[in-house]
Amino acid sequence: RMPVTSNDEVGGLTGQFNNMVEGLRERERIRETFGRYVDESVASTILHREGQGVLAGETREATILFTDIAGFTTIAEYLAPDRLVTALNEYLETVLEPIRAHGGVVNTFIGDGLFASFNMPLACDNHGAAAVRAAIDIQRAVGGRTFGNEGVAFATRIGISTGHVIGGSVGAGQRMSFTLLGDTVNLASRLEELNKQHGTRILVSESTCTACNGEFKFDALGTVAVRGRSDTVAIFSIDPNSQGKPS
Repeated sequence: RMPVTSNDEVGGLTGQFNNMVEGLRERERIRETFGRYVDESVASTILHREGQGVLAGETREATILFTDIAGFTTIAEYLAPDRLVTALNEYLETVLEPIRAHGGVVNTFIGDGLFASFNMPLACDNHGAAAVRAAIDIQRAVGGRTFGNEGVAFATRIGISTGHVIGGSVGAGQRMSFTLLGDTVNLASRLEELNKQHGTRILVSESTCTACNGEFKFDALGTVAVRGRSDTVAIFSIDPNSQGKPS
């Protein structure tokens, strides 16, 4: 940044240069906080609309969504690394679109899956229903199509839970990033894993089912023991093909 010492043309150019530097710093701050996979426009909105409090740490009700690819390890064994990465990137872009369209924010990519949130850090009305709509649209978008030059088909498993989460910028030194913590996050992750056991594609918690206020047709699967919890949890599945037209 340079000091502006005059009001003439040179001073004007210096001011423009300083504005450019501040803009670059802002972009870098956004990337450092939210990662390079969050839209800059969304991240900027979070910082300016939600304020710095969301980075310092706050608790808010939100809905968490986890995705994963069924049988990905087996697929990775027979596909060349470069072709696997190409197919996976194409797939993840497809998964991203419904999340963004319904007001969600992708927090982290985890190997072949991702972790997204609705209403934290970006405000999202009716976040439980928004997450379920995103899940339905994800299944419709990836079902029946292939990815990459090899034409790889990916079957997606999704877990969703609604409840209070803690959000804030966590890390050490220059390695800080926005992170969500809490039982709701853990439960959504466990529900995604339970799809394998139940032969389902989307599992949601009772809290998410309740938050949707009857908008969708859920199938109750009873209660199950969930790793990391002492009490059992009621779980529900949803068939994306029986929920009317795509969003």
